[in-house]
Parts: sequence; structure tokens; C-alpha cells
Amino acid sequence: MPSKAAEQKALVQAKTIKTVARLLEILSVPKEQALSNEELCRKFYGKPGSNWDAKTRDLPASELRNIQRYTKALSRETSEGPALIENVGKGKGGGVHRFYHIPSRVTHWLMTEEIALNVLLTRQILGATFDSIEGIGIKEISSIADKLVGTSVETERIRRRLRVVPDWIGREPASIDKTVLKETFDAIASDRQLKFRYKHSNKEVINKTVSVQGLVAKDGSLYLLGTDGFSDIPARGLPLHRFEFAECTNLQAIPRPDFDLDGYIEDSHKLSHKFDVRQSPIELRLRVAPDAIYHFRERPLSVPDKQDIGPKSEIDGWFPVLITLPDMILLVPFLLSMGGWIEVLGPPEVRAEMAKRARHIAGHYAADVLD
Repeated sequence: MPSKAAEQKALVQAKTIKTVARLLEILSVPKEQALSNEELCRKFYGKPGSNWDAKTRDLPASELRNIQRYTKALSRETSEGPALIENVGKGKGGGVHRFYHIPSRVTHWLMTEEIALNVLLTRQILGATFDSIEGIGIKEISSIADKLVGTSVETERIRRRLRVVPDWIGREPASIDKTVLKETFDAIASDRQLKFRYKHSNKEVINKTVSVQGLVAKDGSLYLLGTDGFSDIPARGLPLHRFEFAECTNLQAIPRPDFDLDGYIEDSHKLSHKFDVRQSPIELRLRVAPDAIYHFRERPLSVPDKQDIGPKSEIDGWFPVLITLPDMILLVPFLLSMGGWIEVLGPPEVRAEMAKRARHIAGHYAADVLD
């Protein structure tokens, strides 16, 4: 168990962090509205509407000294980086010192090499998307991360040699309207509902207003998960590149504390989505060629305990594979991508759909087939 001295030290550290966080919150003002120590002290200790806020009330010397001690420390540059708050009264011949804080400096102060590297890798995953978002400091944060990574030989070496590229053939990222992107992020940041016009792939247009429960990056685009009310669950993710219009409204977003974004992603099989959410999992039975079995060994199509690879057939060398998973929209397209290296044995409806699409594909090349 920790000693009393250690517990006391932890309490002091926690109180200090809480105090600094509160001071930075109060000092989040434009430069022209910078606060003096006296004004900061009244806001820090005072309660709106009480006599304590009145300028005629004398400030207790001990509390004013406490604030002065913090502002002096926070406005001092150190070997670790720039000062957290700016003293705009410094050097004005006895004038009142006034303070405000620059958010990017706090970001720099809190950011570690690990966080910085994650920020830069996230930019790789989302491509140019972040460059289209104004007003949330993404470019500034990335710039800080870039500089911080550059100060460490080891981290810089990882950054130079690590790249994130899309799966499959690597199509260009979807083009998302900058206004749509900004309004969507504004709705999330301000906890407001998002109004939008969406055009389906079949050209059908819908207009909706939703509470944004999540944004998921997948396949070169961003997918919005939204709800209309208290009881519904997000429908299939809507890709932002099909949004023709979006607006952050003044309507308060409807909270869904029961919604688990990570759980939703897992349940939807990484947004592959079930045909019917009420349908029980299916048992997919395959025959897989020896040259393709590594796909299932190295990256199972389902969690490992729900995928079984049987012994190699003595007749043709193929492997039986049994997988328990949802019947998803993207299942058959994935199986078709395996070409002639697999055969779907069941369930019958999946085999039938494979046969239907295979016949359709073969029809395009019937004239090219030579006996």
C-alpha cells in the first residue's frame, strides 16, 4: 500500500492539476480581453451574482498571492517548451500584467511522442480529410506533433519508415464536401443535431436531422452513424461523400449513453452490416485451395474460436473451413474476390447467390471462352 506521504503527494498533484485546468479555462479569452491577477482571482474564487464578484470587495491577500504564484509559473518559459499563458503586460513600465492562454501551447505541453506519432498516423489513414476541417485546430495539432516527433531520433525513424495504405486495390479517397465535413464536426463538438440532405447510390434523396453518435473512417471515406430519438439504434453508416448539404442546427443532440461506438463497429462486423439484425449467425462452409488457405490462417474471417480449418483432403489437397458469422452485405462480394480458389458449400442461400453472380460474370465473357 502507498505510504501516507505518497498519498498526500498524489492529492497535492491532483489539486494542482485541477487548479491549472480551471485557470486555463478562465484564461481562454482573446488577447484583447486578457485578465489581470485581480480579475482572474475574482473569477476563480467567486460565484456569479454574489458580493464576491463585486469590484468594491477587497480580495483576500492569501488568495491573490496564490493566483499570482500560478500566473508567474505558467507564464515562464522552460527548457521543456514555451509558457502556457501569455503575459501581455510584461515590459510596460509598471503597468498591470494581463494574461490569456494560447490553446496550441497547452497541446504542446500535454503531447507526448507516442501521442504525436498517433496523430501523424491518423492523418495517413484519413488522407487529406483533416485539411478540409477548419476551426478545430487539426492542422495546428499536426504541426506540433510533426515538430515533436522530429526532436526524437527513434520516433522520427519510425515515422519515416512507417506508412498506412488502404486495403485492396487502393482506390482514391472519396471526395467529401468541405462544408459538409465542417458542419458535421461542428455538430459533434457543440453537441448539436445535424441536418442534412443525402443522395443514395440509387439516386434517391432523403432529408434528415439526427444526433451524431459516431464517425467511422473506412474504405477511403467517413461514415456517419446517427439516431433520430431516444430509442432507435443507428442505421447503416451513411458515407459523407454522398451528402449534398449539411448544417449544424441549434437543436440539442439527444444523448445516448447506452450507445457503444466500438461495440457497434464490432457487432456490424466493421460496418459490413447484417442483412437482418434479428437473424441468427450463419455457418459458412467452404472448400479452400492450398494456395489460398493462408488468407484464413493469417487473418480469420471471424474471431478465431468461431473459425475452424479442417485437415487437408487426400483427394485434391483442399481444406474444409467452417466459419460462424453474420450474413452480411459484404460477405458475398468478399467471397467472390477469392475467385476459383474457394467453393461455397453452404448455407444454400449463400451458395445460390454466389452461383447467380458467377453466372452473371461468366455471361460477359461467354464469347471469349474457347473449347
